[in-house]
Amino acid sequence: MTTSRCICVLIPSCVNNFFLCRKYHHDDLRLPIFNFLRSQKQLSKKEKENAVFATLMTLIEEKPDPSRICSIPPRRVMENRSFLVDTSNLKDVNDVLADDSGSWVNNGQHRFHYELDEDEIYRRVGRKASFDTSVLSRQWVTLHRHYYDNRDSTDSSGIRDFHRIVSFVTGR
Repeated sequence: MTTSRCICVLIPSCVNNFFLCRKYHHDDLRLPIFNFLRSQKQLSKKEKENAVFATLMTLIEEKPDPSRICSIPPRRVMENRSFLVDTSNLKDVNDVLADDSGSWVNNGQHRFHYELDEDEIYRRVGRKASFDTSVLSRQWVTLHRHYYDNRDSTDSSGIRDFHRIVSFVTGR
């Protein structure tokens, strides 16, 4: 079983932002912004599924330029951004959760299982979280996505409106 070296931290906030041309979070060269995102609320179900697969491909197949990988966890992110964080530089992988943006509540997690088919393309298998990966005969990976709500951020109706998604890959 292997674990990805990088974690993809997606921070889709509810804040309506203009997409700035800034390449680094707070102009810190250790914090390159990997991608600018739309709010999850603006995405269709198909777009969300495509985003999950794109995250998987980013973490397992694409070799991002090292200049696009954060050497430290991003802090105080209040915009729709994604970051690739090199977890080998962290004392504890959970340090990625300490971001100086208040208190976070884990409100769920999903596992997405993919098997490499005969055409060398990853296909999603086992739609249930309890899927038994021992039945897979080919190379497979699991994309783990953990969803968090910020306790300190609510909209006018009292609903938490600031979110983050932490993703990582395991597999063989």
